[in-house]
Amino acid sequence: MTKVFVLMNGSNPEFVSWNPSDLEVMSMAGPNYRVVECQIDGIMSPILKYFNARNLKMGDIDKSFQFLVSEIGELADAIAEQEGGWTRNNERERDPWLESGDVLMMLAVTMWQVSGHDPIAGMFEKFKIKGFSQEDL
Repeated sequence: MTKVFVLMNGSNPEFVSWNPSDLEVMSMAGPNYRVVECQIDGIMSPILKYFNARNLKMGDIDKSFQFLVSEIGELADAIAEQEGGWTRNNERERDPWLESGDVLMMLAVTMWQVSGHDPIAGMFEKFKIKGFSQEDL
């Protein structure tokens, strides 16, 4: 597990830091914000480290969902290009495998913002509800 500090705007995480010295700046964000210390594990740990390393700002839930939909569109474009017979209006090469990574990342971010939980853990919980446990893997 990774200990992080999350700047929350209502229920939306907006900024994540691993550096305790950021707490002072984060605490001055304004009356609608609060700083939450939490433990992150699963798929969200490397995603949040990636956002932090690239100094990316996490959008609100709506923006993250829109970003997810745009990534799904890029994946669909990559698959259509691979199938051939399509006339594309751009020449950008896209690899479905790499585009699926962007889709997975934005799905995880969006669902983490919505639920506060790692979506992979949610997948396993859903398996369990349907009678299939991780031990069956």
